[in-house]
Amino acid sequence: MLTEVQRDLPGIDLALVDQGESAATVADFLAAQGLRSDNVLLDPQMAVARSVNARGFPTTLFYDSRGTLLAVHLGPFSRATFQHAIETLYPALPGLAQASGQ
Repeated sequence: MLTEVQRDLPGIDLALVDQGESAATVADFLAAQGLRSDNVLLDPQMAVARSVNARGFPTTLFYDSRGTLLAVHLGPFSRATFQHAIETLYPALPGLAQASGQ
């Protein structure tokens, strides 16, 4: 779902950070799912999770263009819930109305 959002909303930059797994494990998973690794980062020391006190996975972090953390979402979510978060946190995002079907 996140790769679809990245395609549909080019004004948003998504970074997918794998916490604690090896590069081979991540590569195997991406290949099995038919996903590209263009925006996948590895964090074998789990520094990102520690820096935001993540209590579980997945944890989704929303930042503004200055790097300020705007919101944290713990656990999986639906496309509709993610879309609502994007609309709320980034209301001026170009192309938002078209991507959400408005």
